Amino acid sequence: MAFNPELNQLYVSRNRVVSGVRQCTITVVKSKTTRVLSKSNIPVTGKTGGLAVTADGKYSYFLQGSQGLVYTVDTATGSEVGKPFTASKGVTQMAIAANGKYGYISDLADGVVVVVDVQEL
Repeated sequence: MAFNPELNQLYVSRNRVVSGVRQCTITVVKSKTTRVLSKSNIPVTGKTGGLAVTADGKYSYFLQGSQGLVYTVDTATGSEVGKPFTASKGVTQMAIAANGKYGYISDLADGVVVVVDVQEL
């Protein structure tokens, strides 16, 4: 779950299986009214972990830990942007810098923090 105070929006991720296919659903909710603004269903392999959102609310990122994948989602359309990239095995959480340029990804398996330029994704 991630919160964007500037937009007053809550981003909630949920793992589920639909017709035998594992998906990560990201729901964007206006926090004051609890109105659902958008939903996305992105097929993934394995369970997902952390969720982060850019300051402008345009993109959200979710992690698939066992394969070390980071997925980028356009929050307005609910669609995946590009292909997932591999950060490191064992990724669990992600935070976006206030300037929106970098993402910081914790990797519990290796005990490191991976820094990525999210504008390059």
